[in-house]
Amino acid sequence: LTGRTAGSLSFAAIAGIAVGLPVSMWVGGGFPMTAPDVWFGEWSWAPTSVSEAEAGYSIAFGELDVDLRHLDLTQSTTIPLGANFGQLDVIIPDDVRVEANINYGMGSIDWLGHETGGLFTHSQTYDNGVIAHRNDPVLYLDIRVAAGETNVSY
Repeated sequence: LTGRTAGSLSFAAIAGIAVGLPVSMWVGGGFPMTAPDVWFGEWSWAPTSVSEAEAGYSIAFGELDVDLRHLDLTQSTTIPLGANFGQLDVIIPDDVRVEANINYGMGSIDWLGHETGGLFTHSQTYDNGVIAHRNDPVLYLDIRVAAGETNVSY
């Protein structure tokens, strides 16, 4: 496209991003509550102890892969995870009850093969269907994504 049409389309795209991202962060719970652990790139994190996992992990821009299958879960634990803009992939254990509260502004969530998403969705709660007995630990995930994709799988 050339001429006036290209200029007005460019302006509309920039205005949409300038308005859409802050609004989606406000509606979706915003950025993670603390400064990100890493700012850019592709990162992997595979904690093995509860003390290491409880601090959580977050990325500002890029892709974060989190593998929780080797976590020595001896007590119920909450792990905060966040991505400001990008992709968050989480691999969970298949023999432990996992419950997640996912807040996001715009993007998609793939929870064990069931996909949802869109714009301005505030919060979704999920579980993996594993039955926890009286003294069994439960893994709680507190996930915040401003704009991007969240994938949770086994």
